[in-house]
Amino acid sequence: MSARRLGLLALVVGVATALVLSHPLALHPASTILDDGTLDCFQFTWNLWWVKTALLDLHTSPFFTRWLFHPQGVSLLFHTLSASLGVASIPLQLVLPGGVVTAHNVLVMAAPALLLVATTLLAHEVTGDPWASLAAGALATITGAVVWFLPIIYLTATYRFQ
Repeated sequence: MSARRLGLLALVVGVATALVLSHPLALHPASTILDDGTLDCFQFTWNLWWVKTALLDLHTSPFFTRWLFHPQGVSLLFHTLSASLGVASIPLQLVLPGGVVTAHNVLVMAAPALLLVATTLLAHEVTGDPWASLAAGALATITGAVVWFLPIIYLTATYRFQ
């Protein structure tokens, strides 16, 4: 099997894995966020929104805000800002219905799929065996740590917006 075909197969398996791991997120992508009860998903969603707002609307650095601790503001340099994901989410926020919530959910569902693809292709480089590589990708993706640390994906509670 060629690396290109293996990559395509890994992508299909990765998307299926992402859908299973994030269920029921795909059913309501613009109105549901997964959380474990700590409400971290709301902070992560705010982070994505803030990066877009700072860069496109306010034309300022996303690493400082007066919207928190007003009027002095606060530096976000040591905050869990996830600026790179915020920048990656800007096109998604602009194009997808549901804005930042849908963008957040797309990132959550893309993470396990991309991890499976990357691990599969790396394992294929090492082993040369496509099926062992696909198994390695699946095993790397379906672990407790990966499921827990997907970008703010938690599976024990679902919040639905009306």
